[in-house]
This record gives sequence, C-alpha cells and structure tokens, in this order.
Amino acid sequence: MVLQAQTKVSGNVKDTDGFPIAFANVLFPGSTIGTITNDDGSFYVASDQTYTQLSVSFIGFKTVLLVLDKGSNYGLEIVLEAAAEQLQSVTLVSGKQSKKNNPAIDILRKIWAKKRSNGLGNYLDVPGARPFSITGSFGFGF
Repeated sequence: MVLQAQTKVSGNVKDTDGFPIAFANVLFPGSTIGTITNDDGSFYVASDQTYTQLSVSFIGFKTVLLVLDKGSNYGLEIVLEAAAEQLQSVTLVSGKQSKKNNPAIDILRKIWAKKRSNGLGNYLDVPGARPFSITGSFGFGF
C-alpha cells in the first residue's frame, strides 16, 4: 500500500521588493505540519491530510493566510508586506544606573558566593571519577 500526500504545496516567499525571505514559517493552520523557507525563500510542505489553508509568517512582516483550492499547489509566489509598527516613545538614560532592581546581579552574587564549593575539586572524590591529562601533539605535523 502506497500513501500519497493529500495536500502538497511548494512555492517561494519574497518581500515587496522581490527579495527572498529565508526562514519564513510555512504551515497548515491548526496543525503542527509545516516547514521553513530556505535561503532562496523556497519551500515544500506536504501532508497525508487535506488542508484548505496555508499560513506564511515571518518576524517584522504581516502573516499571509492563503486558500488552497486543490490538493497540489505548486509554484506559489507569496509576497509578505512589512508590518509597520511604531513606538510611542523611546527613553534614553545616560550615566551610571542603580543595580538594586537588576535580578541578574542577585543571581550572580549567589554564584560567586558558592564559587569555591562548586569547584571541580569537589568531584574528584566521586567513585569512578578519575583525573586525566591530554598528552601528545596537536596539529598536522608540520
């Protein structure tokens, strides 16, 4: 028994200037079946189930939802438009900043406090562990 894909889709994803979009997401909505575009913006995705829509998305672009009118849809040319998002405001701060509210500083302090107790020397007494050294020469023998 040979199974054939019920839905096959291939094509190319580009921006409005005609440049290929690499690594765009291409999938059948409501499923986990999909792929990403290659460096040239090309893709191929197939499923043994029948799907009537294809979703194409990429960060910074509007998602495109295509209607698939037949089981095999080859050579689709999909154009993604840039999503024009605008910031309300930007605040720049110069000079030295307080480290009181930075959670990373607290985590680093805990790591530094336990630095000695977490060292490699503590694990040399573990049964079966043995220290080793690498000898010889590396390279190509020139």
